[in-house]
Amino acid sequence: MEEVKVDIFPHLLLSYNELSSTLKRCFSYCVVFPKDSEIFVEDLIKDWMAFGYLGSNIGDMELKGRDFFDVLAMRSLFQDFKNYGLDEVQSFKMHDIVHDFAQFVRRSGKVEHEPEGMNQITICRACNPSLVSTVNQFCSLYCEGETPLITLCDCLVRLRVLSLAYNYDLRSIPQGIVNLIHLRKLRLFGIDKLSCEEVKIIFRLYNLQTLSLEDCNIEEIPMEIENLKHLEYLYLCGNKSLEELPREIGNLIRLKYLDLRWNRSLKEVPESICYQIVAQIIEWWNKLQNDPINSILLNCRSNF
Repeated sequence: MEEVKVDIFPHLLLSYNELSSTLKRCFSYCVVFPKDSEIFVEDLIKDWMAFGYLGSNIGDMELKGRDFFDVLAMRSLFQDFKNYGLDEVQSFKMHDIVHDFAQFVRRSGKVEHEPEGMNQITICRACNPSLVSTVNQFCSLYCEGETPLITLCDCLVRLRVLSLAYNYDLRSIPQGIVNLIHLRKLRLFGIDKLSCEEVKIIFRLYNLQTLSLEDCNIEEIPMEIENLKHLEYLYLCGNKSLEELPREIGNLIRLKYLDLRWNRSLKEVPESICYQIVAQIIEWWNKLQNDPINSILLNCRSNF
């Protein structure tokens, strides 16, 4: 590691030191992903949003996030870009040396002005030390394809990002999830069956900006969804027994993106969505009538 610092890090430091403090935070955050991970740009931008790295102007945070990504990419901090047939880069990877460098700048205190509460240290003897260390460093936790978390200890209350995807042994939401009051982004994927009461608990996480409940066998979305006043991105795809959405979903005035793909039983969406939100409907209704397994995508653009 020391040899790498001498031979490589000075060149990376030169590029890194030319970044603004905000871009330094955005770059160093990427170390939360394991080495050789395929990182999806949209997911990363939503993480940056969760930590306030992109400011508070809701209307332009996505554009700002994409601009930040482009700057970091042009400085050769990212590689292995994939477009998947689209105009913009959809995913990328970090070289192992760049990943080591991001860890170095984070541990050496070269990341400035983290949001309030980010620099607090939590001590917990009940949880895995590496898990606690990750929470202390990033306030983010990606437990994807690993042994599922059954209980969320109080030491995790500072989390802003939590992903429990591809944990197919997870039969219900973890106990204590309601205590994660600072959570901005939550992804649950592949839970055996998410009951209406469990969904109601999730809807008590009032600060959520991004919520993904994919392939969770949800049969009903309760009216309490209107509690999520800050929600901008809602992913409900793959819930094949879901037949309708509550009209209260139209009270989510910040909602910009609603993903309803692969919901075979869904017959309509409430008019209240379009009443509250200036929406662009992407030719989904004919697709629904002709092929109920086809994508249903509602892409809402709010005027602020």
